[in-house]
Amino acid sequence: MIKRLLCTAFLVLSLSSATAGAAPRRRATPSLPWLRAEGTKIVNDRGKTVRLKGLFLPNNTWGNWIWPISAQLEKEGKDAMIKPTEQDAWVLTDQDFEIFAKLKLNYVVYDVNYELFEAGNVKREANLDKLVGHVKRFNALRIYVVVNFAGSPGLNVNTGGGERDKPGDKRLKTMFEDRNFQDQHVEFLRAVVSRLKDEPGVGGWILTDEPFCPSDADGGLAAFRAAYNRFAREIRKIDTRHLIIAQGFNARERNPGERYWDGPSNNFKEDQGEQGITYEHTIVQLDPDIRNVAYDIHMFDPWDFAAEGASTYNAAEIEKTLAGFVKLVNDEFKAPLFITSYGVNRKQPSEKRVAWLDTYHDLFDKYGVSAAYFDYKDDVNPFADQGNYMGVFGHFVRMNVDLQFDEGKYSFKNAGAKESARKSGTAVLEKYFIRDGKPVPIANMDEAVLEAFQRYWARR
Repeated sequence: MIKRLLCTAFLVLSLSSATAGAAPRRRATPSLPWLRAEGTKIVNDRGKTVRLKGLFLPNNTWGNWIWPISAQLEKEGKDAMIKPTEQDAWVLTDQDFEIFAKLKLNYVVYDVNYELFEAGNVKREANLDKLVGHVKRFNALRIYVVVNFAGSPGLNVNTGGGERDKPGDKRLKTMFEDRNFQDQHVEFLRAVVSRLKDEPGVGGWILTDEPFCPSDADGGLAAFRAAYNRFAREIRKIDTRHLIIAQGFNARERNPGERYWDGPSNNFKEDQGEQGITYEHTIVQLDPDIRNVAYDIHMFDPWDFAAEGASTYNAAEIEKTLAGFVKLVNDEFKAPLFITSYGVNRKQPSEKRVAWLDTYHDLFDKYGVSAAYFDYKDDVNPFADQGNYMGVFGHFVRMNVDLQFDEGKYSFKNAGAKESARKSGTAVLEKYFIRDGKPVPIANMDEAVLEAFQRYWARR
């Protein structure tokens, strides 16, 4: 007994001496509360209503042009973008997390693609570790992460190479038509959900991104709904707690006799069995026994203003569209609604972008919708049309490749970059990515736009 008291006294003395004058230990950041659907609201495990407001992170899931493979694929009329088997280092850097620490948002939508977690990928486990690490870093900033299973096997929104313009019998199949692709998507879901199922800071799972509904000849809406129910049930086998977010389809293969816009001919056509693709928004309800569900759709309305530079937009029409989705999801499905992508590009001047954003943000607040802006940052480079950028921030990824600096001045290292910059303009480059003659790899590309977001995000 005396030995025990002496040992205890020595331990207390040692700890007191060791900590005297030392900085107090920082408490571990408490976990974010779990989120769930409760009627038309999202609530945390304390019963408090939470509206999620934030940014969409595409994470370059559409891939990279890699010579000479991409050139050959393009020659063959195939998608030339090589999907990443390891997340590109530039998409989320320490500097990005420093930026997020200063933003007033409370969630991000985080894209992942199938190839990252494909069974044969030797980097699969490292990719999963990186994903978990990113989730924890965001959570430490009190930011939820909604995981978006974007780059699905088969035809998807990221598939290029004119694939969507091919006739149905020549076109790459979607996972709603091809069982092998669908099985691969299930494995994709399982791999990610299994690793993150116990993380309360995961805000939910988006089943897939901007899916295509097949024509009636290939199963139509019934095949789409059956696959969605399968995906949700597969998640529920592993994870009974996180929110499942079922995104509506934004494109559909036409049936014979229906009209659609044909890109190659730049005209409307009547479908003769070629299954032309038309763009429309339809939200499909999951089976009622699948619980804790929200629904999602993307809005870039009106497209001619948001993406093509039209001079005006009709706020009443935007509200009419949003109110229609709210009525369907809140009133009929009795579930919460997300808009996980809305955006406007730089073909509009700053003041018009801000006005459009304020219109959307006021409507989201009015109808109680959770939303994420597309997107967080663009890959800025001399070869891109600067008017197409939608990002709040930009990242000049190839700065060390394309530019050289000497005595406070920059020049292009190669003639191709110089000529492309001459055609597309250097205003964005010189205004945001060069400061005092020095390179700035990541920069906010419009202070007024950022302020508009900060005002919106601060309203909870």
